Amino acid sequence: MSLVQYKKLWPKAELNHTDVKLSTYTGESIPVEGERDVTVTYQNGNPMVLPITVVRNSNRCKPLLGRNWLKHIKLDWNSIFKINYSDVKISTLLDKYPELSSPGLGCAKTEAKLEIDDSVKPKFCKPRPVPLALKELVEAELDRQVEIGVLKPCKTSDWAAPMVTVLKADQKSVRLCGSYDLTVNKASRLEQYPLPKVDELLTKFAGGEKFSVIDLKEAYLQIPLAEESQKCTVVNTHKGLFTTNRLVYGISSAPAIFQRYLETLLGDIAGVGGFQDDIGVTGSSDKEHIARLEEVFKRLTNEGLKINPNKCKWMVSEITYLGYRINKLGVQPTEDNLPFILETDHKPRLGLLGKNKPLPDAAPPRMIRWKVLLDGYQYELVYVPGKNQANSDALSRLPLPDKPDYIPPCGDVVNLLEAVDSTLVKVDAIQSWTRRDANGVKHLFSPPRHPASNGQAESMVKQVKLGLKKQAPASLSVSLVRWLFKYRTTPHTTTGQTPSELLFRRKIRTHLDLIAPSSRLKKSAENVPSGIIRTFHIDDPVFITEVIGSRFKWLPATVTEVMGQMCRVRLNDGRIFRRHLDHIRHRFSADDVMVREGNQDFRMSERIPAAIPTGIPDVDVGDRNSTPTSTATEETDESQNDRDNVDPVPNFPESSSNSNIPYKTRSGRISKPPEKLSL
Repeated sequence: MSLVQYKKLWPKAELNHTDVKLSTYTGESIPVEGERDVTVTYQNGNPMVLPITVVRNSNRCKPLLGRNWLKHIKLDWNSIFKINYSDVKISTLLDKYPELSSPGLGCAKTEAKLEIDDSVKPKFCKPRPVPLALKELVEAELDRQVEIGVLKPCKTSDWAAPMVTVLKADQKSVRLCGSYDLTVNKASRLEQYPLPKVDELLTKFAGGEKFSVIDLKEAYLQIPLAEESQKCTVVNTHKGLFTTNRLVYGISSAPAIFQRYLETLLGDIAGVGGFQDDIGVTGSSDKEHIARLEEVFKRLTNEGLKINPNKCKWMVSEITYLGYRINKLGVQPTEDNLPFILETDHKPRLGLLGKNKPLPDAAPPRMIRWKVLLDGYQYELVYVPGKNQANSDALSRLPLPDKPDYIPPCGDVVNLLEAVDSTLVKVDAIQSWTRRDANGVKHLFSPPRHPASNGQAESMVKQVKLGLKKQAPASLSVSLVRWLFKYRTTPHTTTGQTPSELLFRRKIRTHLDLIAPSSRLKKSAENVPSGIIRTFHIDDPVFITEVIGSRFKWLPATVTEVMGQMCRVRLNDGRIFRRHLDHIRHRFSADDVMVREGNQDFRMSERIPAAIPTGIPDVDVGDRNSTPTSTATEETDESQNDRDNVDPVPNFPESSSNSNIPYKTRSGRISKPPEKLSL
């Protein structure tokens, strides 16, 4: 074993020193890294301890079993050196006919022709919308079919069928077919060729030991369509009109045309049976089986057809064919080959999805996909009234194991389900509760034969279900609360307001307000009285309020921290307070003071240009109720001595309208006395 392989298996295991010397067949020396004993188990046998010799070569060195290992591990040499005759012959046959499994789409030498009734007026249908989730897959499939020659773009056409899109089982590709039941199927004469019965096909495999299944690549599309028939099979897509050059899916005569062609080509070979795109081959011995396969390969190649090797099965002991398990013991039905019954509580659905019922032209895409899916099965659609379907509303329709003899009467409650011990609630009980409900709830009935009268309630239930599906993973109660909050904060198209606005007469806060704070700040700024500067910065000189009993003071301070609508300030004596913006004013100079006249505050620098005298007693504001109070919490204790050390604020007489001295108002406007006319 190489050192690289050893490190992958045992990255931390150390090697022991060894004196073993190795050399190649040509005599070249192989450097040995070391040796280690490992525990070995082969085919559920007893564990054995065997040595491993590790060499220093690269990954190109393959592990080898020495004689010391082979002495303990008994290999089945017969099965190792046995050559599978069937595998060799199948590989030889595929190499002999390489065109059969080559890439691309085959093209048969026989054309298919549709018999069109000339008396039928051509019909042109508009394209159906393509689901956004499938749009890329549909466009890729259209481009692929144009590239391989199945479709060809055209500008105009008298006939046009809408396109039907079906997602394949791999979830990575789609199948396209025209809805020809609206166009050419109504005008063409149905090809009369019976499909073989299952019993007739199964008899061809009698006496077989092994079985093979050949899958023809895109079966119908390998049959070219006559030029006069191409004009009637145009499909209308979201990318325009396309003419079909091959026998496409959806044409009513396509199964009969293809089955006739297949039986004409292979029907005379013993042990070979074909049903649509699947060809079964068997033989009483491997030699006979190989001979029949070679004949099939030869005819398919001469006709220009191709197979899908990935879906073929070669010489296996059992196959599943036409819904049956086939082996040398006989034929047994599979569990899937059983017809099923579909129940619906919507009677019009019988005409839309019933067996052998064509879809109308205006059918929604979802109904079309259901129809195409169901057509691949044997089913029966039956109507069952909703009252007989217990699974539709299990809480009210499923029978209880023990029926209670007595249902307690309900009083004045809101949540009725919490008032009873059982979930069995009858209609007459609900009627009696709602008739005597203290909250004014009335029991109303919808008009007979008019279920649309209850449409608003049903629509609300639908909206709740859709909303819960779109919520992030959470419990039902949390998801419901989240959806109700979003519903109540979404404007209604009729009223233009949210349900919460109609109830509270105001807008409630939502997550959108968190990502758009500018609107809240703008609204807050609009509520600020004009003339008051509400923005402060660190180290700004300011005045703050202080109320002691009935005395009101403006104290000079400096801003040390801004916290939204609050500021932390420091007085000249070192005390630190927190104040709201309502209790802070700008101080424009170091010797400026704030004065209160009545209920109005102003700076002396705004009223008189002269210097402010000091040492004037404090102002007594009188009534305590007329003064503002501080709402902030003091961060340091204020002693009476600190309060007495504050500089007093002078009391100036109110300005008179007769004063001839100009002064500045709080808004910054200079007020001047009126100029009188001197005669």
